[in-house]
Amino acid sequence: MLFASIKFVLLPHLAPLLLLLLRLLLLRSFLLSQPFPLYFTRAFFYPHSSHIDGLRNRHNVAIVLATGDRRLAFSSSEFEIVCGTFNGLQRWKSLTSAKLEPLHIGYAHAPCRLAIYRIVCHPFPFKNLSPRIGLKIDQSDPIKIKVTFADQTPRQIVVCPGRVFLFEQWHLLLTSLELHRLHRVDLVLVHVLSVHPSVFSLLRLYEKEGFVWVRPSLQLPSAESGNSPTFDANSETLWNNQLVNFHDCLYTFKESSAFIAFPDWDDLLLTPSPSAFLSSTSFPSSVRSSSATIFPASTFSSTSSSSSASSFASFPSSVPSSPATTSPASTFSSASSSSFTSSSTLSPTSSSTSSSVSSSSSPSSSSSASALSAALLRFVSVHPFSAALLPKRFPGHFPTITQFVDNGWEMFDLFEKGVRFSVWPSDAQFISKVLLRPKFVSGVDLHGPAGSMALAHQIDELPAENAFFVHARDYQKNPRLNQRLPFASLLVSNLATFLHRHNASLSDLPKSERFVPTLNECLRNIEAKVRRNRHSKCFNYAQCRKELLENVEGNGGKAWECVGTDNRWSAVQRTRHFRFYVMEDEAMAQFSGIRCLP
Repeated sequence: MLFASIKFVLLPHLAPLLLLLLRLLLLRSFLLSQPFPLYFTRAFFYPHSSHIDGLRNRHNVAIVLATGDRRLAFSSSEFEIVCGTFNGLQRWKSLTSAKLEPLHIGYAHAPCRLAIYRIVCHPFPFKNLSPRIGLKIDQSDPIKIKVTFADQTPRQIVVCPGRVFLFEQWHLLLTSLELHRLHRVDLVLVHVLSVHPSVFSLLRLYEKEGFVWVRPSLQLPSAESGNSPTFDANSETLWNNQLVNFHDCLYTFKESSAFIAFPDWDDLLLTPSPSAFLSSTSFPSSVRSSSATIFPASTFSSTSSSSSASSFASFPSSVPSSPATTSPASTFSSASSSSFTSSSTLSPTSSSTSSSVSSSSSPSSSSSASALSAALLRFVSVHPFSAALLPKRFPGHFPTITQFVDNGWEMFDLFEKGVRFSVWPSDAQFISKVLLRPKFVSGVDLHGPAGSMALAHQIDELPAENAFFVHARDYQKNPRLNQRLPFASLLVSNLATFLHRHNASLSDLPKSERFVPTLNECLRNIEAKVRRNRHSKCFNYAQCRKELLENVEGNGGKAWECVGTDNRWSAVQRTRHFRFYVMEDEAMAQFSGIRCLP
């Protein structure tokens, strides 16, 4: 009787907890009953793979990359996956089993709904490349996926910067590409989501020379197309498919390149040398006059007075004076401002600089231009188990296009005094960008490797005397931004030669930034936006879609025009647990307004 009375007293108090538990169980059951979306983006064939999963000398390996529901990484269910080829009658010809492996599942504090996976098909039962492979997952019908050879050209360094979207900063693009050219980078892979048409034309010129490879960024099918889940898939990938594109690059060059760098566009990769940096604002007049004949001020004479409205609000109108001290001796023992007081000590190539534009088909270079690959190879020869290298990342300053134009600058001014940075050890930022040895890693993060590494391999910090990044944003308040880009005269000479070869001009490029202030404001507030958003916790520019839409639609003016991604996806295929999508074709087209948004 006493027990019954106690039970009667406790039950009313337990009822809310029991109701909550019941709701959680129902929610879990509902979520598990919802089919997992899985998007197949790329399939690569490796005829002679030296490292897959840390194992050497595998032949005939096919790897399929997929973007799919994050819940799959934590699912206790093992879904059967079969890889196969087809004969002429579209029947299964050869089969091998496989599994879905997570490469990057996102961040626990800001989880996106979609993660990145791979399916490794090995030993794949054919000797020659088949135009399509097939997958059966969860007893599905055969899912046919185009397969291409992974890159087979031996390379030392490939650079895969973040995808460009709403991109108009042509002066940053030129600075980054010309520095990569100076360092004899083998190739720069540029994924385009949306870019100003004139900037796209500039990229195509670099592509003609084989230095840049332009590819459409991944863009998942939209909800409006009726060929996607009920949520906006593109808003549920980390930073608008940036890591999906990184993995596309990683697996394209996984067996061909010794190193792959994954910086943002405003991360300038540099390597020091005894006379690499200018701390003095003076420059020989003979060198300065050469740039004046190449880039006359009239090139930008059509700048409108309203362009200043697009400048960074946080940029001060004047540059603070640099301290008298030069680089810390512990970092660059032989660099000092006194080394650059005359043209004879400027650089090994300064005497060859003239006002004429060379007609040579290859860009100029100096003896230090290959120092980057030499430094990296030297480091890994001492540290053979390095799978990922983390260079130091120093603060820097990079002007806006508006400042560039309003100052009446030429490209030489941008290279010689527009970019400034510190190399003091205490200024190195905690979070860097990464250089990977692709054979030894399965995945890539924004700031390091992801997935798995080859047995006994590790992450190593790269000393600044080998190479480092300059985060060229706005660190104006740092009084030690007294370092300059190396070989400004050589950079402008190479650029002028490049433009001359293609009979190209910079006159049609944007005179101000339309989106940079909004994007930077979004970055500054992204964590607060994610916390307030009840529907999505993903770090993605969709969190700022309203503000970006106002800019791209013109806000009463002309809608912004762009060249953007226009991918084609196959019709959805369904099973009890999955919805499958296959990218059939990648392309780019010209758009305006809302179609330019990421």
